[in-house]
Amino acid sequence: MPVEPRQRNSLRIAWDNCVALRGKQVSRPRSRRRYSITASVATGIVVLVWLYPFWLSLQTSFKSDADIRESPFSPALPPTFGAYVRVWTTLDMPNLLGNSLVLAAGGALINVAVIFPIAFFIARRRIPFSDALFVFFLVGLMVPPQMVILPLYRIAESFGLAGSLPGLVVIHGVYGIPFTLLILRGFFAGIPRSLDESARLDGCSDTGVLLRIIVPLSGPALATVLVLQFINIWNEFLFAVVLLNNSSNWPVTVGVLPVQLSQYFVSWNLPAAALLIAQLPTLVVYVVAQRFVVRGLTAGAVGG
Repeated sequence: MPVEPRQRNSLRIAWDNCVALRGKQVSRPRSRRRYSITASVATGIVVLVWLYPFWLSLQTSFKSDADIRESPFSPALPPTFGAYVRVWTTLDMPNLLGNSLVLAAGGALINVAVIFPIAFFIARRRIPFSDALFVFFLVGLMVPPQMVILPLYRIAESFGLAGSLPGLVVIHGVYGIPFTLLILRGFFAGIPRSLDESARLDGCSDTGVLLRIIVPLSGPALATVLVLQFINIWNEFLFAVVLLNNSSNWPVTVGVLPVQLSQYFVSWNLPAAALLIAQLPTLVVYVVAQRFVVRGLTAGAVGG
């Protein structure tokens, strides 16, 4: 049966459309593959640039002073642990690490214990001026620590906590409130309110809703704020060097200063070893809790 010219044109148009569509489908995977390769190469370059100072400090810490002066950028072969032994014994690193652990863990726990119920009521309860209260707390994120160091010292002195480790723990717990509120409020706002209503129908009060509904669901958010506050307090330097006047209370960030400011300044491997020892606990904490931190930050970002 002969095909009419009109049908022949329709078949040709349909065939051309199929060919064009197939060409687009083939070109899209190629373009995506090309973009993926470019992004991977760019990411690899950024990672190498970011890791190079760490690698330089690491291989410097495993060298002797003579090897550093002779070839500062070459790998440490064979590695030596003399700098680590000398730093550990000379600076009393167990005491410094213990002080940092008390500061970081205590400050993070106080921070979460104080702000957890506040974030719950701001995010879950329709209280007057809740948004204004939230903005008021967030103003603290814009205040640099240099501006509040003197008032904090005066307040700690009035309570008899100036120059003591417990006083600095309380200061760190209070100073981190704005950041913790930002994370927890975003997470709490993303939890369905129907859970609160169901719990209240069963006779739960606000405290019951907080302890039986919100707390079990807030594992990622709690892990996020605890880990990030722990790392921030561990790496903090200004408050410790100003507010602590006794070297026995110094954290590790302040305690490693003698390596650079005294007779040890002529050695490059000692500062490198001291700084690596000081940062190792925070690296371990973040690697262990990385999954919870990512989940908590994502939930806080999409919260209402």
